[in-house]
Amino acid sequence: MNELRELSELIGRIYDASVEPALLPEVVERTSLWVGASKGLLMTPLTPPSAGGYALPYNIDQAGLELWATRYHKHDIWSERFVAAGLLYEGSIACSHEYVSDEEFLESILYREHLCKYDMAQGLNGIIFDMESPLAVPTAFNFYRGRNDARFGDEEKRRLGLLTPHFSRAMGVMLRLRDAEFRVAASLAALDRIHSGILLFAADGTVTFANDAAWRIFEEADGMKLFQAGGAQKLTAHDAQANARLNEALATALDHERIEVPHFARSVAVPRRSRAIPYSVQFSALPAGNEFVQGNTAPQAIAFIADCAAHPCTDAALLRQVFGLTPAEARAALALAEGGSIEEAAATLFVTPATLKTQLKSIYQKTGVDTRAKLVRLILALAGAGLAR
Repeated sequence: MNELRELSELIGRIYDASVEPALLPEVVERTSLWVGASKGLLMTPLTPPSAGGYALPYNIDQAGLELWATRYHKHDIWSERFVAAGLLYEGSIACSHEYVSDEEFLESILYREHLCKYDMAQGLNGIIFDMESPLAVPTAFNFYRGRNDARFGDEEKRRLGLLTPHFSRAMGVMLRLRDAEFRVAASLAALDRIHSGILLFAADGTVTFANDAAWRIFEEADGMKLFQAGGAQKLTAHDAQANARLNEALATALDHERIEVPHFARSVAVPRRSRAIPYSVQFSALPAGNEFVQGNTAPQAIAFIADCAAHPCTDAALLRQVFGLTPAEARAALALAEGGSIEEAAATLFVTPATLKTQLKSIYQKTGVDTRAKLVRLILALAGAGLAR
């Protein structure tokens, strides 16, 4: 199998996992083999499982992962130096020897007491989501080789770099859909329960479905609409430049053979006639076997429309700056401000309700409020004061 065909099939499987997360372990394995690694790990490097993070391994012993999470996470020199080197940003790709010398790593507690048992002596890292992501805690794809294996280098970085944007898009879709109280959206009716607008597109770029939130946006006629042409519906923007960017982003999402794509965080801003905060639109491909079928045709792409005028979008970084919240606490505060129960908010953050309750106590202490209603008013005040994202 030539490289391009193998890469194309792997990218397709990555998007399959966006609507069927049970496929993620297979994707972790295939990606590890693609970059020539003996082991792989899709993980939240700064957030251990006990604090709501996760780790999906390939060829790594579960007991070893648990030891890292409970005992050696605080000695993780790789993660510490990676962050200190300013490499924790979306799309970053680096080899471990670029930020920690081999000599120093081999003398570290992490290696001498733990990783040496698994012959994990060098790493290759790719960042999917960083500290500023509104979707998730920092998320990385890490790969490992042994002490006597060939050194990770430019070729492996190139291969991983081709995949990282696709992972961000696929996981972005998965996380956006999880925002609606269900594991992965399995019906069009379920999409109506998401507060952000959602559009599904056929292969020719016509809109096959718009959820209730999207229709409310179009009814406002404030810069974006569905244009009727010959019985089909096309997404259009009043602003010509924004319309061109929408068409370009949609074409990219519909081109399932395209290798180089933008990160999911690269949204299209659509100006509004009212001069309110612009709409933000994110696109991604959908796998051919998705469940959102109407008639005999499955949609090929999905778009998410964020209306920050209706749902003020206070930046998590601002909450950290003003109140000294940790990144996890800032994300928790924003999730809780969206409404819903503790259990529902915890599910969107991938933490347990008990963890979220602990975070909420700390948020109350740092912000000086003592109820969720007051917390919501505080966040809305920040957004309304012009401090929105």
